[in-house]
Order: sequence, then structure tokens, then C-alpha cells
Amino acid sequence: MNKKKRAASIYDVAKLAGVSHQTVSRAINNADNIREETRNRVLDAMAELKYQPNRAARSLATSRSKLIGVLTSDAGFFSAAVAVRVDGESEASIENAVNQLKELGIEAIIVVAPQSKVVDVAKRVDPRLPMVTIDFIDRPDVFSVSIDNYSGARVATRHLIENGHKKILHIAGPANQYESIERSRGYNDEMVAAGLKPLKIIQGDWTSQTGFNLGNDLTSKKRDFTAIFACNDNTALGLLHAFTAKGLRVPLDVSMVGFDDAPESEFFTPPLTTMHQDFGVVGRRAVALLFEEIAGVPNIRREQVLPTLTVRKSVAKLAD
Repeated sequence: MNKKKRAASIYDVAKLAGVSHQTVSRAINNADNIREETRNRVLDAMAELKYQPNRAARSLATSRSKLIGVLTSDAGFFSAAVAVRVDGESEASIENAVNQLKELGIEAIIVVAPQSKVVDVAKRVDPRLPMVTIDFIDRPDVFSVSIDNYSGARVATRHLIENGHKKILHIAGPANQYESIERSRGYNDEMVAAGLKPLKIIQGDWTSQTGFNLGNDLTSKKRDFTAIFACNDNTALGLLHAFTAKGLRVPLDVSMVGFDDAPESEFFTPPLTTMHQDFGVVGRRAVALLFEEIAGVPNIRREQVLPTLTVRKSVAKLAD
């Protein structure tokens, strides 16, 4: 007669992960004083051993764990949460990630990935699992909180218009991504609202390298613009580098506004005027919406957070 295999203990997890059982406890309880690499190693060991932490055991009595998991394609996002990185194009990767989080006793999931497949697969694995996306996905069964890319793009374009610019070029992000589409739409609508003709949008891909390549191309032709609204700060950095190498001065010859307010943007030459995205607010609203649903307030909503303009030194006012 085969003996039933005993359940894994916290000490088994500690041994497999190469840490102390106290470290395992800190990882389970989402403590701040633990490195992300160590936390992930503990979570991987727990998943491999199918270990159910005491938190999950205690929740059996109350049917509540109050634990939220994160599916992300960016390891740096929500670093203090119980996060699992996924390949957003792989159904197997998504399924494994959702099941791993469920084994940890999570009650809800935040999706931080640009691929709609992540939501589709996660819903298929567990249709009843509350979920919020850090994105704007217009579907009735999922909360979403996102940056208002459209309004932010209008603010960025308006800032250039208010500084006297009429010939404004927009370098866009990837043609099939929501953020890029909305920023391009905002640029177009703001130009039209001001009675100006939008220039032909140039498609990019968010990277500094592409910004640099496009900058070289733009300097080799007759310049028919006085300002650029770049899809993001990386693209703006590449443009700045290319322009400087060709003797084109920002903002004296060309003004520029970016989007993201990356930490490095204030140290560009010149410091970049850009749209600031407050992901702290986005994250807090996402968690708040999930806790409302967990608490029995099933009011599916889509919320947007307006980015704000950070004015630095990359825009010059044109003379009338």
C-alpha cells in the first residue's frame, strides 16, 4: 500500500530556494526587506513543490486571503507584489502563471501586459477570478485603469501650439499598440482643433535607436517642421542625439516634447519637456477597484489617469 506523499513544508521551500525559512515567510507576507531576485526564487520553489502557505490555510476558515497577484511582461512593474512574469504571446506561459498564482491563494489578478491574449487566457483558466488591467480594454468582464494617452497627447501638442508652432511633426510608436494609436489620435485632433493641418505621421517603435535613425533621415531632407511631438522619451533621446550630431540645435532650431517623463529625461541635453505618467496613482486605483469587487461591490469600471506636462528646456517660443 502506497503511503500518501506528505505536503511540502516551509522548510522544504527554504531548502529548495537556498534561503532560510524566515526569508520564505517574508516572501509570503510580501515584506519590503527582501530582494526581488530572492522573492522570485522563493515563489518558484513554492510553485514547484505545490506549497500552500499558512496564509492560504488560514484563509480556508474565512474564505479570504486578501492576496492579489500580478501577471506582468515587465519584471520591474509592481516589484513589491506577488508578481509572475509571462510571455504575453504564449498561452502555455500565461496558463502556468495563472495557476502558479492560484496555488499561492490569490483572490484577484492585476494584468500589466500589452497583449490582450493575457486577459483572454487568464479568464479561460478561471472566469470567476476578479481581474483589472493596467490598460484600456473595453470588455464588460474586466476592470481597467490606464493612462489617458489621448488627452496627454493633446496637452503635449497644445503646448507646442501655444509656443507659436504651427508645423508640428509627430513621431509615433508601433502602429498596432493602443498607447501609440491614442497618442497619434490626440495629436491629430489637437492640430485640427487649432485650425492647423497635421503633418504626415512617421511610425516608430518606442526605441532610441529608431529615434536616432529617423533623426538622421529628417536632417537629410528639407525641414518642413519647427517642432516634434515624440511618442516617448526614448524616441526623443534618439532624435536629440541625431540632431546634435548634424548640428541641429534643440530648441533653437527644433522644439521637442516627449511622453513618459522617464527618470533620465531631465538629464538630456537639453532637459526634455515631456508628459509625466503617474503609475503610482494607476497602481493604487487598480488595487482599490479589485478590493471593491472582492468586498462585494461588482461595479465594473474603466478609469483613466490624466498625465501632466513637465516643462523643461526643449521647447522654444517662436516669434509672431
